Amino acid sequence: MMKPSPILSAEEAEALIHAHKLTIRPMEWVRKKSASNPQWLEFVSVCRIQSEIREDLFFRSQFRAAKTEAIGTASIEFAPIYNAAILAGGERIFALDADNTPHSNRVGRGMAWYRKTLRGRFHLHRWCDEGYGYAEPVDEDLNDIELLVNRFLGLANLSLIDGFRHSLNGMQLSLNI
Repeated sequence: MMKPSPILSAEEAEALIHAHKLTIRPMEWVRKKSASNPQWLEFVSVCRIQSEIREDLFFRSQFRAAKTEAIGTASIEFAPIYNAAILAGGERIFALDADNTPHSNRVGRGMAWYRKTLRGRFHLHRWCDEGYGYAEPVDEDLNDIELLVNRFLGLANLSLIDGFRHSLNGMQLSLNI
């Protein structure tokens, strides 16, 4: 079965990334609708470019707090996972992720990290001619969602109405005692 053509060329994606964008709503985190993994929070807003509200262009940020899972007498610590992304037509065309899972580049022919595996916690996804899936390592310490989102805003030429609001604001956390 042949893979469908990407919705955008790499050049079209770069033009959207470099255009100055503004979210149309203030940052408000909501529980992600997911029956299988209810601990995720996300913020999603359509973006405005100049005076045009682009119904096909979104900023999305997602967050899952650190957690501990008990398996028998053992416990496993999981670091928080979070990201910030620009989506066009439902596809992530530019994203900055914090995740300890290794990422393998199966697309991006001719790019520096093509067919390589990234093992670091932070990586930047870039749209390529083959579509989504190419990422490069990020060496910065972005160990907080606010740091990551603010870094992403600069990279994506994006502004948030009313600025960043932390995903844990107003949340009651439990202590594992």
